[in-house]
Amino acid sequence: MPHTRSRDTAQAPVSKKTTPSVPTVAFLRRAARRVDRVQREMWRALEIMRQSGAALRLTHGRRDGDTWTLTNGIKVSTEAARLLINHPNIIDCGGALFRNLPGQVFHFAEEESRS
Repeated sequence: MPHTRSRDTAQAPVSKKTTPSVPTVAFLRRAARRVDRVQREMWRALEIMRQSGAALRLTHGRRDGDTWTLTNGIKVSTEAARLLINHPNIIDCGGALFRNLPGQVFHFAEEESRS
């Protein structure tokens, strides 16, 4: 009887940060929860900016990197800040360190006051 070698069927471990070639239900649920969490944070910050007049500020730090905060002290994640600054009611107030760069301070403006 000939000797048959068993093939090694073990696969390399998959990093949690990679997307599976065919997304699993669990992967899609985690991704959807993350998107929902970021959108809730963005809408919460937008409402605070609308009601209280708080501004969104970007601070560049050596240790912590870039930090987004509202002027009332509430921290905003980078993902939520990106959504916020692309919202049509959020305006760039300038304040960039160099020309031709986006500002570091953003305010809420009603539609009629933007003209």
